[in-house]
Amino acid sequence: MNTPLADRRLPGVVLLAAAILLLLSPLLLGVGGYGAASAYVLGALGASLGAKLLFFPSPSDGWLAAVAGALVILTPGIAGFAADREALGSHATLGLVVLLAGIWTIRNRRLGNAATDSDRSRAARNGNDGALNT
Repeated sequence: MNTPLADRRLPGVVLLAAAILLLLSPLLLGVGGYGAASAYVLGALGASLGAKLLFFPSPSDGWLAAVAGALVILTPGIAGFAADREALGSHATLGLVVLLAGIWTIRNRRLGNAATDSDRSRAARNGNDGALNT
C-alpha cells in the first residue's frame, strides 16, 4: 500500500510546528539564559529540518529528525538548565514530538518502499519485467 502524499508530508508539518513552538517558547513561557538560547538555536534548526522534510525530502530525513528530537530532549541536562522547569518541560515535550515525527517519517518511508517492492514483484510475476502499471 503506497502512502498518500498528504500522509508523507504530515510528519514534516508536525516537526515544523513543534520547532516553531520551541523557537517561541522563551517568549511564551518567560524562559531566559541557556534555556532560551537553546530553544532559539534548536528551534531554528528544527524549523529548517521541517521545511527540508516538506519541500526537499530525502531518505535520511527521518533519522535526522529522530536524532534532532533526542538532542532536544537531552539538551537541558547537557547544557545545565534542567532546573528551569519551563525550559525543561518545553524541551522534553517538543523534543519528543520531533523524535516521534522522525520515527513516523522512517515508518512511512519503509511502508512506501515495501509497497513499491511488492508491486514490482507482482509485475515481474505477470511478465512485465518489473515495470509498474499505472
